[in-house]
Amino acid sequence: IIMPRIILSFILILLGLYIGNYIDQNLINQTGQWFWTSLVMLGYIILSVFFVSKYLEKFSGYNRKTSIFSAAPGALGPLLILAEHEKSDLSKVATSHLIRLIIIITLFPFIVDNFSKLSSNSVAEFNFLNQNHFNLLTLFVASIIFIQIFDKFKIPAPLLSGTLVACGILQIADVASYKLPDQSINFCLLILGASVGCRFADKSLSNDTWMSCVNNLLGTSKTHLRYK
Repeated sequence: IIMPRIILSFILILLGLYIGNYIDQNLINQTGQWFWTSLVMLGYIILSVFFVSKYLEKFSGYNRKTSIFSAAPGALGPLLILAEHEKSDLSKVATSHLIRLIIIITLFPFIVDNFSKLSSNSVAEFNFLNQNHFNLLTLFVASIIFIQIFDKFKIPAPLLSGTLVACGILQIADVASYKLPDQSINFCLLILGASVGCRFADKSLSNDTWMSCVNNLLGTSKTHLRYK
């Protein structure tokens, strides 16, 4: 089964609109406060990706691009988009990061609940219908324009990166902003997951899977640093 390209493209644009909502002036203002933390995190990520990717190349036989994307920290969706753009083996990249997610989902809540003294923050309800829906159209049109520009200049993952840049510029300039419902990201991830799952046809458990486990045991420390 092959996911139609037009459906996957639309899903990636929606995903970009959802994530792009968080790129605003407040984020820019806080960047200065996070400078040294971000610098240390960047250095640690570069070193850990280098060593883990070399490990996967040597012991699992991953090619250079696949090993880098398998070792890199980050959200599963954007990493798979970049990996697909660079013609990497999506089944190997997905296996690596899915194991990481399983470790995080099962282990981290236990650690936080038992050792953290912070109380959970209450999230205020947001009325998604009480927005200017013309802003959504504006963001969508701007995203299409930036996608065309990024595609022309061969910028990686133009469907996602173009949408993120368009949202960031319009929101920082206070031209347009729009928050998509949480259900939209669930729908996007459902379709994206189905698309990635199709790549596992004729695949079976192998040494690569167990090497991915080792990779993610090493990689969980990167996630811990990011949210510490």
